[in-house]
Amino acid sequence: MTNTNDLIWPKKMNKVPKKIFVDEGLFEEELEKIFYGREWHPVCHESEVPEVGDFKTFQVGRIPLYAARGDDGQVRVFYNSCSHRGNQM
Repeated sequence: MTNTNDLIWPKKMNKVPKKIFVDEGLFEEELEKIFYGREWHPVCHESEVPEVGDFKTFQVGRIPLYAARGDDGQVRVFYNSCSHRGNQM
């Protein structure tokens, strides 16, 4: 895993080392620190699932999720996996 302190950062403020875009170790570290922590992440606006039964699939990091509007009109987010078939929507 590459340590960000070990990278050579260009002197110009608007440039970053190109390696940060392709380094698998840095990507995994970002997933852990940004997406898999205890923070809330906005994932869907309620206008994206306007009608009862509408749904939207997406990923947060590598976690497959879906948002659906239920019969009561509420939008809820679920882990996108079928427990008995192991499939996704």
